[in-house]
Amino acid sequence: MAFIGIDRDIRNHWIYKDPEYFKVWFEMLCCARYAREPKTDLQDGEVYTLNYGEFMFGRIKWSDRLNVGEQRIRTLIKKLIKEEMIELVSKHRYFSIYKVINYEKFNHQNNQQETHTGQGFQGDANQQTNHLLTTCQPSANHLLTTKEQSNNKDNNVNKDIKDIYEFWNSLEIIKHRELTQKMKSSINARLENMTVDEMREAIGNYNTIITSELYWYTHKFTLDKFMNPRNIDQFLTENKPFETFRKKKGGGNGGKNGRYDARHAEANRNDANKNEELFIGKFGHNTVENPEEFDRMLRNFE
Repeated sequence: MAFIGIDRDIRNHWIYKDPEYFKVWFEMLCCARYAREPKTDLQDGEVYTLNYGEFMFGRIKWSDRLNVGEQRIRTLIKKLIKEEMIELVSKHRYFSIYKVINYEKFNHQNNQQETHTGQGFQGDANQQTNHLLTTCQPSANHLLTTKEQSNNKDNNVNKDIKDIYEFWNSLEIIKHRELTQKMKSSINARLENMTVDEMREAIGNYNTIITSELYWYTHKFTLDKFMNPRNIDQFLTENKPFETFRKKKGGGNGGKNGRYDARHAEANRNDANKNEELFIGKFGHNTVENPEEFDRMLRNFE
């Protein structure tokens, strides 16, 4: 039988000091594949394989199940990766697969191929059902061949690309008449390191910003241009686009345009000061030596 072993020193670790972080981390340990043999299964229409120490993760579902905010979970995932406690294995349409680094330190079993006797049943201990594990690792009904897996993966990628394309057009940012190969390639490139939900989130944030008078950013991208990492990344919620592009109080804008407006206004003030000095001179100095010239300037001003 498998169980999780945690050292008492965990109380000195940063993750123990935050109850929500610790709950999510413990869930990862419980959901990780504890058997050495890989497991292939079907989830949300996609075939996936879990190896030892790997677990299936979906931010929205985990947030609902653990009652922890999505942003907190997203922040924790980044911190755990930075601390080399977990690593990303692969991304899928509705979930990602991560691996707990050094999982053998936490996973304890009496015997990985232990056969139970004298307890009213026999069988491989790895086949015993655990509530937490069945929640995270649905049981397999059948295994697909390599060719079927490949075809299924291609179909899912095409479905993801179409989903992003249709979502973009539904917002009418710039409505495209057809899904071009250039668009497919740009979306597919982002699917390598982003989920469909994250891409839809960024597109939605971008649409809100360019259509609202609360924000100064108004540039409209084509879909393939928006998929450039420099563009799409800045509209992810975690990068705080609603703060970055929000108009400043007092009439000035923030960001690039705001800096330009400030420099432009400063230049106008400098020009005005120079003209003022030409007309009345600097304070404390009599710059008009010819009274007739002064009278001529005064009449022109009037």
